[in-house]
Amino acid sequence: MHFSSFHPTPGEGQVEKKLAISGIWKFQNVTYTELADMANMWAEGAHKDHYTRLVIRACGKEDHMLGIEFEYVLGGGQTKNGYFHTVSDLLKRKFGSRLIGWDFASPILVIK
Repeated sequence: MHFSSFHPTPGEGQVEKKLAISGIWKFQNVTYTELADMANMWAEGAHKDHYTRLVIRACGKEDHMLGIEFEYVLGGGQTKNGYFHTVSDLLKRKFGSRLIGWDFASPILVIK
């Protein structure tokens, strides 16, 4: 199956379409420790069962990114847009202009 095909046919390998939001927030002049503290807080917080992945890595020469995969339930109160805006506002307040970008999409197609 080609990665750009978002509508797999039955029996085409191990493909799962998930109601999840996946993406990154990109930061400048933020340390791994600062991002790890934030990720650990989320991993133990009220929505801990919805996070399937929290990743921190270098992104460019001096930038870092915090990547997430967050599963949501339709009709469960927390929408994908609500999640993104709530958390982005929190990050803007905490990191100010050091939050330099983001990229998110939903739903996601899990290949493996």
